[in-house]
Amino acid sequence: MQYVKTADSQWLFTEIEGESATLSLQTIEFQIQLSDLYEQVNFADSVDNIEE
Repeated sequence: MQYVKTADSQWLFTEIEGESATLSLQTIEFQIQLSDLYEQVNFADSVDNIEE
């Protein structure tokens, strides 16, 4: 999920799905693929810790 404040003080919501999707930050001209952002994260371990 990404929220961006527009020039007319409105909030724009964008849902980003899939590991090939790209997260873009316009204010600092930055882009990163979600697969790169979460490269070291093992979601299976996170779920196991919650269930304990």
